[in-house]
Amino acid sequence: MRFRARRLVLWITIILLLLYVGGPLGYLVTSSLITDKEIMLLGDKLQPPSGIYWGNIQKALSSEWFTLGLFNSVVISLFSAMLCVLAGSVAGYAFARVRFPRKREWFAVLLVTQTLPGMAMIIPIFLFFRGLGLFDTQLAVVLAEVGFIIPYAVWLLFSFFRLVPPDIEEAALVDGCGRLEAFVRVILPVAKPGLMAVAVYAFMLSWGDLLFPLVLTTTRAKTISVVISEGVGQQMVLYGYMSAQALLSLLPPVILAIVFGRYLITGLTAGAVKG
Repeated sequence: MRFRARRLVLWITIILLLLYVGGPLGYLVTSSLITDKEIMLLGDKLQPPSGIYWGNIQKALSSEWFTLGLFNSVVISLFSAMLCVLAGSVAGYAFARVRFPRKREWFAVLLVTQTLPGMAMIIPIFLFFRGLGLFDTQLAVVLAEVGFIIPYAVWLLFSFFRLVPPDIEEAALVDGCGRLEAFVRVILPVAKPGLMAVAVYAFMLSWGDLLFPLVLTTTRAKTISVVISEGVGQQMVLYGYMSAQALLSLLPPVILAIVFGRYLITGLTAGAVKG
């Protein structure tokens, strides 16, 4: 009897979680495939839609701003991921293997920066990039994104490098490899799940971020999140059009999660076991 009660509670919990996660996604799909009038009726009178309306999807795909935002998001997210992997692997290895003064203190300072909200730093960041002449450029957004993602990347890869047996690196050094060559040819392949986890994590954070692109761009470098937010006007809100844009913008990160999901799970679990 207790076993059945536990299974019932478990299934109820699972169903509630699925509704919590899948409900907004289902509403997004529905809103993108019906007219704005039907969206209002769906919310006010719970009136079901009369049929599928493809106009929102077609309008989004034919929009030059949507295409530009999608292109900028891909470029910014890819470069953010690459820089986070590059800088995070070097810094994580240094904290895990190299001895230097006050290493623990510097590592603690790095982790504390992860707790700083982007809103608290956005004005200095804006003034900094504007002073450098990088306002409304992809580079400014990439550097801002990397600056806030890199502490997590260093922490995760630091944990991974500590799990690598020192004997492997020492054997490579005995065989004639330099420290850099041993790091590239021996350590990095062993830490591949952690590298992939950092890359996927950085890509998804950069892709979904709104704050930095909204403040640091106006036209040329604005991302898909900024383009979607512009559907909210002073007089009206384009619910269906915004829903269609949001639905289409979900495809790249979803595909990425499906293809590299196993690396993300392995990296987030194995990399945090020790340290």
